[in-house]
Amino acid sequence: MAWVPVGADMNTTYLHLNQWIPDELKFDLNCLLYTHGKLCRKCIKKGGSTGKQQEKEYEDINSNFMYAICNEVV
Repeated sequence: MAWVPVGADMNTTYLHLNQWIPDELKFDLNCLLYTHGKLCRKCIKKGGSTGKQQEKEYEDINSNFMYAICNEVV
């Protein structure tokens, strides 16, 4: 998604995003990214798994822009 400079480590990424994301959006964005990471088959790390019904419900949400972005990037 190119939100951080190329080669940024975890600390640099945190500082960069903390500076540019408005405070009133940080909690909601965190929740969105966390949920996406738990339910998106393409983004689950280390072979984690989700229930098929949860995945289906997640994919069916037309307004879920993170799912749309994931499909464009991957």
